[in-house]
Amino acid sequence: MGFRRFWALLAVAAATELAEDDECAVGSECALNAMQLRGLLKSEEASNSSESQDDPKCASLNDPANSVCAPVVRWASKGGRYDPHADNWFKDMQAISGVDYKSASVGDWQKLYFCAPPGGKQCGTPPCQCSNPPCGVCFQGNAATGANKADCDSPGKISCQPPKKALDYNGMAWDDMTVSGVGPFHVFAIGDWGGMDGSLRPIEGRPELIAYPQGAKSGPSVFPRTRWNKQHTKELCDHKAFVRCYTTMGVGCDPGCGFVKGIDDQPQTLVASAMKMHAAKKDPAFILNVGDNFYWGGIEKNCGTPMNELSYTAHHQFDQIFEGIYQGQGLSGKVWLSVLGNHDWGGRVFNNGWDQQIAYTWKSARWRLPAAYWSQHVDFPDAGFTMDIFMVDSNAMDAKDLDKDSEHNICGAAHNPPGANCAAAGGPESLATCKQWFWDLWAANQAWLAEGLSKSTADWQVALTHFPCGHESSFWVGMHQQHGLDLLVTGHRHDQELWSPNRLGGLTCFVTGGGGGISSEATPNIHNKRDWYGEAQYGFYDLLVSKSNIKITSINWILGRDEVSAVVGDFFGLKTCAALFSAFCSSLLIGKMGSRSALRVYACAPILMLAGIGRCEQAGGEMAFVLSEQTRSWAAQNPVPIPAPLSHTSGLSELLQNFLGNPALWGPLLFLVVYSAGPGYDDSLYFFYINRLRFRPTAVGRLKMAQELAKLLGILMYRYGLRRIPDRQLVVGLTAVSLPLYLTPLLLTTGAYHSFPVSPQTLAVSGELVREVVLHMQVLPVFSRFADLGPLGLESTSVSLLYSLLQTSRAINKVTSAGMSHLLGVTAHNFNHLSLLIVVCGACATVPLPLAKYIPEDASACPLFADENESTTPATEQLCLPRGALTGLEREDEDHFDLRLPEAVRLREENCQGDNAGCQRCTFSRSSPRRSSSDAMPAG
Repeated sequence: MGFRRFWALLAVAAATELAEDDECAVGSECALNAMQLRGLLKSEEASNSSESQDDPKCASLNDPANSVCAPVVRWASKGGRYDPHADNWFKDMQAISGVDYKSASVGDWQKLYFCAPPGGKQCGTPPCQCSNPPCGVCFQGNAATGANKADCDSPGKISCQPPKKALDYNGMAWDDMTVSGVGPFHVFAIGDWGGMDGSLRPIEGRPELIAYPQGAKSGPSVFPRTRWNKQHTKELCDHKAFVRCYTTMGVGCDPGCGFVKGIDDQPQTLVASAMKMHAAKKDPAFILNVGDNFYWGGIEKNCGTPMNELSYTAHHQFDQIFEGIYQGQGLSGKVWLSVLGNHDWGGRVFNNGWDQQIAYTWKSARWRLPAAYWSQHVDFPDAGFTMDIFMVDSNAMDAKDLDKDSEHNICGAAHNPPGANCAAAGGPESLATCKQWFWDLWAANQAWLAEGLSKSTADWQVALTHFPCGHESSFWVGMHQQHGLDLLVTGHRHDQELWSPNRLGGLTCFVTGGGGGISSEATPNIHNKRDWYGEAQYGFYDLLVSKSNIKITSINWILGRDEVSAVVGDFFGLKTCAALFSAFCSSLLIGKMGSRSALRVYACAPILMLAGIGRCEQAGGEMAFVLSEQTRSWAAQNPVPIPAPLSHTSGLSELLQNFLGNPALWGPLLFLVVYSAGPGYDDSLYFFYINRLRFRPTAVGRLKMAQELAKLLGILMYRYGLRRIPDRQLVVGLTAVSLPLYLTPLLLTTGAYHSFPVSPQTLAVSGELVREVVLHMQVLPVFSRFADLGPLGLESTSVSLLYSLLQTSRAINKVTSAGMSHLLGVTAHNFNHLSLLIVVCGACATVPLPLAKYIPEDASACPLFADENESTTPATEQLCLPRGALTGLEREDEDHFDLRLPEAVRLREENCQGDNAGCQRCTFSRSSPRRSSSDAMPAG
């Protein structure tokens, strides 16, 4: 009787299992697959029941908590691992479970779907058994600790171990930092840099971090925000319209969005590339990070992960958005002194994984964020000064009443989930107490900072916080005037702003919110100034620190025009080297073979060149010659993707539009074209050399070589020295210098050379040399400016257009020269009036001087911004400061706001008010009215 009951119960159990098998749901033959699955289920139960102490939260795959993931885990552990897409689907297995997905156990698969579920079906609990326990810890990477374990015997060192709760170390100081060397020292500052991690497998039912189709990739993608007009009074592009621009990469994009393909779709990468290039040259001591490290809402998991653990979500976001981006010579290993931004707290919720950013401090050798507010003492012993840096949390500015501004409210009721609670991490315990909690935190910050500044004996006191210049201004003015705060470094607004000290009671403050994690406040298209300033959007700052001053330089996303003008110089240098070689060969061949034989040889030269190029391409070779080692190094270290070129018609239209509307372009060109088109005496002089002075062909060849050598010297002088001189000063100065040089052939035509112990050939060669040097130094600034200012993707078109115009002006020069020679009766054999021709041509060279007013001055001209009465609350203003006006702080902004246009040229030229004698190089940033935060949020 007992046996019959046993077998009946077993049959019922088997029938129940068969009813749940997918293989048995359709037909009557379950066969081998169903039996294998039943065996697998039994194996899982036995496995999980045999080990339950590994993690108190663990449970069997059959547990109701895992009902969502169980079917897909079983599928993946059987046939799913052999799917053609398995490499992509299960790429996180190795990092999470420590085994390859092809050899993973069922417990490993459950762990994968608990920590980073492919497809989003997350397991409710970790497994109780897996290949590499502990099974409930999702990431066990070998991240380096930020502490020196040898120093951890000393009491009170917060670097030695993480706190039990994330905010336990609030107000405490990290170990002193020592920077060796005599300086001055570079310190970089950046903010709002962390884009969205489109390859993250979210947990807790969260959506993927993908705002548009192109965001579904490894590495960062930018979050599209809104864009407003200059005064921030009219929204020109809302979030949905901006998303469409990103989706189509600008095709059919609303012009109000100002979207620029190649820049707006990859700003974090561009800024990071600029940082890497600049760091390789400047070797910064450390980085100041003002927050918004991960868009949209910081680390995408709930707060409460134990502080000695790093969630796989946090590991993935740090790896994709931070560690994989900011590496390179001068940047790898450098400490980032950091604060949280409003988006790091959650943006519009308060229970995201902000505590994991703090925990990462003890998992990384260079990420330093041990608390919401903390301090760092930096000693520069060899240079004889110290600095105290205070990291301040100002995110209470976005903690508002429950029903206020739901898209920019950390404590709003619209998006915070019911029952949100971060008390386990030391944060707000409920939505009801959230706002008060943040404002209590701000009050604690204020008291702590005032006390810290009062006690500080360092030479420099610097505060680092997220919310920008202008927020809580009375508090910051008090910190400066009463407690000696020297510099305030901020972010939050997504551009680069350098504020006048008189806006904050003498305190110098700048905004570095252009790191590229989110789209900039205005278009990065420098030519689009109808609604924007075309300035200072994506970038970072470089602070040059010494005992006596701090020089502040804004660096744009691709560093500035130095590299472009260097490349232009190299191009013409190579071209001139080739011409010099050609002149040398011509002189040599004519002297050895005669002119007719040399002509035959040169007729074959193009055929030989084509054959050589064909042979090179056939062999798969690449011809690459770079004159400058600096440019070669820059090109090798510059991974900046080149924006896609525009269509021929629209590109040429844009180029002509920019040209006609920008005096920075046509001013120098108009001057040079008029200068080049005037009458010259070169052809007449050559006949004089041959027919009157009886120069032999070899002497003429030497003249040609002197011309090309002079071009090369002029290029090198501009390339390595003169290109930093303002354009107007350089072009006008060279023209003035060229006038007496232009008249030197009079020594030959008047016979005055007989009074000198120098042959006429030597005088002719030296005259050609000097005149050509000056001429090429005049040409290169125009070419460099064209290369700088040409529309993205049309740089070569810009230079080609310029070259065509110059060639046209030289053709006109031939006509005017022939006309003037004919008018004065100068022929191939009649040189009676050649001296008069030289004088007339020299006088004509002064004709373009009145056009010099159309050549803009550049950055060193020290222009001032709009009148102070233009706005009662301008966000920024440009400065024209006497030295020492900043109590030891020296402000400078080189021409780095945008690669394609020096800042003084891009605005209007206005004189400094008052005494100009003390003006130094000024900083440009936007002078729009101050506005509140306007971060865009996705609909819904």
